[in-house]
Amino acid sequence: MNSTSPQSNPSSLKQAAVVIKSLPQWQAASLLSRMRAADCARVLEVVSELDSVTAEQLTSTLQKFRQDAERLRGETPDPTQDAPFVERRKTRGTIFDRAGKPFEFMVHTLPEVRKQLLENEHPQNIAIVLSSLPPEIASSCLAALDASVKVSVVRRLCDMEELDKNEVNELSYILKLRHQKLYRRTTRKSAGVKVAVDLLSCSDPETQRLVLELLEQTEPELAQELENACFSMDDLLEMSDKEIKSLLAKVDTAQWAPALKECSFAVQTKILSNMAPTPSKMLGHEIAKTAKVDSITSQLAQRQIIKEAIKLNAT
Repeated sequence: MNSTSPQSNPSSLKQAAVVIKSLPQWQAASLLSRMRAADCARVLEVVSELDSVTAEQLTSTLQKFRQDAERLRGETPDPTQDAPFVERRKTRGTIFDRAGKPFEFMVHTLPEVRKQLLENEHPQNIAIVLSSLPPEIASSCLAALDASVKVSVVRRLCDMEELDKNEVNELSYILKLRHQKLYRRTTRKSAGVKVAVDLLSCSDPETQRLVLELLEQTEPELAQELENACFSMDDLLEMSDKEIKSLLAKVDTAQWAPALKECSFAVQTKILSNMAPTPSKMLGHEIAKTAKVDSITSQLAQRQIIKEAIKLNAT
């Protein structure tokens, strides 16, 4: 690479990305570990956008590097300019002792992206990642894993010895490439979901119901995401007493206690006041005596109630 930092030269970025893409993963990881964190991030971004590298591209890039190296050998360094890349790295240390540490991108990314990155990894790789993260981030990552995977990861953490830096670099490199694609996809999706939520919120109740029911058949996760963004248990406060009574008739009695446990006092009162005295007293007592409700159980119960409320509102 020439004395111009990749940070300031898009052409150098592309050339570096071509070479990185052509190398075996362990060699690419080793090379990237010697870059400044900012340069590494920029090169990785370009690498992630390259579908493939042709032999012609690689030959042309290597020829350009040779020309730059020959030119640099005949130049006297200008002390007023930034140090060449190779000299800079000698004074900045390795990736392990400067700000750009392995897996640092995992600290600042979205929780759902962290989950997607780790959920299909081997437990040994997950253990390596978690051992390199701050405790609060590592614990949230562990909590998001399946129970069987958690046990396997914890066992490997307990058995872990000193990590091989090359292995850590390689794993960090691979995950960072996947992270950039997942992050862009997730943020684009989030922006699109926001538009869809705004559109649904402005639509009439019948349109909302039809759209969500159709999505439920083909993309249930997206349907749930839109439903959760558009409607909440607090929306029950906008329903008339007559509508609440109809809703109570359509929802299984067993759903109400877990659904109402985490709701506001106003929502609980709205529901209880529209029930007959005896069932109201029994439900109120059940809500009060329940110390804590599993979040998944609560969400499922609330979703069932919201589904029926949407249907009722559309009639």
